[in-house]
Parts: sequence; structure tokens; C-alpha cells
Amino acid sequence: MVLSATAVEEYAASISIGEVVRWDYSGEDPLNDARGYRLERAAAHPSMLTDDPYRLAPPAGVSFEDRPGEYERFMQRATSVVLSNGARFYVDHAHPEYSSPETASALDAVLYDRAGDLLAIRVMEVCAQAGTDLVLYKNNTDGKGAAYGTHENYQVSRDVDFDDITRAMIPFLVTRPV
Repeated sequence: MVLSATAVEEYAASISIGEVVRWDYSGEDPLNDARGYRLERAAAHPSMLTDDPYRLAPPAGVSFEDRPGEYERFMQRATSVVLSNGARFYVDHAHPEYSSPETASALDAVLYDRAGDLLAIRVMEVCAQAGTDLVLYKNNTDGKGAAYGTHENYQVSRDVDFDDITRAMIPFLVTRPV
């Protein structure tokens, strides 16, 4: 985790401050379900109660403070950078990860994938200049050959009925070539 955070932090420090955009978590709501249901706070596991900084989850005795604080802003910048091409470079479960922006074509997907390769090369160069030897590997499989797959996100209005979404998306997701 420390080496991964160093990779992201060193890269963030190497670009001009005007280019750094923080990741915006403000629209996230862990108690809202995609199907239109809302979990009541009283029924939620304490670990899910991250939606309101002024109503902190148990245990008792936690002090309230304005969030994010200076340390949290620093830590967020250190481990998450939104890049000028719309991609994101961040620490994900103790490894550095490149997440490409949305693409409208297969060519765009290939170009943004290549941009991630070039980013990895730049990160290794920046870390070497700072005195940290780092080798990044590109992979999408675990040590046993199982593919991790890819992450996809689709923005859909909450007004659209969830059954309509599943009827339209499942055949598309199952039959399309990736």
C-alpha cells in the first residue's frame, strides 16, 4: 500500500497543481439502492453509514468535525488523481490502478488503454527521479489465470424503472463482444 501510494503521490507532485482534480465523492449515497429502494439508517450496518459526516456511525464518543479536513484532502490527493484526459489514477486495494474515461468507440478504448501504459512508464520515471525504484506490471489476471475482467459504469436516471434497465441491459451485456 505504501509503495502504491508513493507512486500516485509522486506522479501527482510531478504535474502542475492546476492540472490536479480531486475525486468528487459528494454524489455517493450508500443507503440508496439502484432499484429505487432506500435503506433506513436504523437498519443499515454501521460500516455503511458514511453518507452524512454530521451523523457519524457508532461507536459513541466520536467527535464531530468539518470534513474533509486538511489531512483527508491531502490523503485523497496522495492516492487519487483525476487526469487531464478524464482517466483516474489511484490506489485500489493496495495496488495502483488506472481507470480510463468513458469511450465511444473501440479505437478510443485502445487509445486510452495505451495512455494508461504511457502513464505507467511516466510514473516509474518520476519515482526513479525521487529515489524510489518501482516496476509496474500491467495485468488483468490473478496468479491462477482467472481474469479480473473490466469495470463498466452506465449513468441512468433514477426515474427509469429498474426492471426496464435489466430487460434492456442484460441481453446487451451477455451477447456483446468485449
